[in-house]
Amino acid sequence: KPITSTSANISGKSELYKIKDVVKTFDKKIDLILDGGNLSKTKPSTVYCVVEDRVLRKGPISEKKIREVLE
Repeated sequence: KPITSTSANISGKSELYKIKDVVKTFDKKIDLILDGGNLSKTKPSTVYCVVEDRVLRKGPISEKKIREVLE
């Protein structure tokens, strides 16, 4: 079944911005890589778990801003 993700890197490893690095990291580990070209280097997104009520990965949106929206 398809999986979508906020990023193309292995958890705890550096972000991947170049398709050649994505292929090198994931070749033969996944069924399909869609080449959308190289990405500009931007800060990864904030990931917030509503079940655990906590930030899983800090990004450009602060925990305070997330909590304001959820209230």
